[in-house]
Amino acid sequence: MVHEDKAYKFLANIRGSPPYFEKVSKELFALIRQLGPATFFVTLSAAETRWLHLLRLLGNIVDKKDYSDDELNNMSWQEKCRLIQSDPVTCARHFDFSPQKFINGFLLSDGNPLESEYILAIRASLSAATVFLKRSVKEVRINSYNTNVLRAWKANLDVQFVLDVYACATYVASYITKSELLRKATEEVRHGNQTIKQQIKMIGHKFLNSVEISAQEAVHICLQLPMKKSSRQVIFLNTSPPEERVTLLKPNSILDTMKDEDDDVECSNILTRYSDRPKLMEKVTLAEFAAYYDEPPSRTINRSK
Repeated sequence: MVHEDKAYKFLANIRGSPPYFEKVSKELFALIRQLGPATFFVTLSAAETRWLHLLRLLGNIVDKKDYSDDELNNMSWQEKCRLIQSDPVTCARHFDFSPQKFINGFLLSDGNPLESEYILAIRASLSAATVFLKRSVKEVRINSYNTNVLRAWKANLDVQFVLDVYACATYVASYITKSELLRKATEEVRHGNQTIKQQIKMIGHKFLNSVEISAQEAVHICLQLPMKKSSRQVIFLNTSPPEERVTLLKPNSILDTMKDEDDDVECSNILTRYSDRPKLMEKVTLAEFAAYYDEPPSRTINRSK
């Protein structure tokens, strides 16, 4: 992995790391192939200093005081920032809840707010197909917005009509994936004389000690709040040739009970379960089997005292 500049991929299970979001981007591509292209790309920003309900909640927690709307509206910028900085946990949990509530309660409502009216800003670049819609002169420096969405969200947003869905997905992935640091670290350890274990340790140390994160992101990681949400679950199917697939061995507790000549040493996986499906399911495709019929065997974890 080090020689192929992929040593950083061992961080894929660490939420918030570049390899983690690289895996998320592949799941996004899979959703596009399965469900088709998206119509709109919507960016929602937080506005903690303008959300009175959040400031009132922070006032109750931090100052033990129930502020009125007038008091919150007349509160200085410094006072609002003090409340927000004093409790990043509440702010992070509020923003984790708000988009999902906004999507389910407004964007997916019967009113179809995005289809009723949308206004897109003119983009300077013409390197790809672009939608140009009429806008007034005073809106030239304003993000693309939708009136109904803006009134409901009450914070900064950006709405764009998706013409190239893969370009949009690549933009999202590149925006949240900051893997340049890890690639440079991989390049550095390649020219050293350390062992593989030492090289992997150096790359992990570089990431854990050189990447700055916000207090809200730290809260998401510590409280195990989701870093991404999706309407679908993605299942990876390894369609590589059999000789190139990586499989897991059965636990030692099972291997010790097997005969020496027994070569059935690999754990069951979705491909073997699909091969062993009953005859009445012969016309079921692998994708259908994975989505609707496969149920992996439960794992029993033995913890020593």
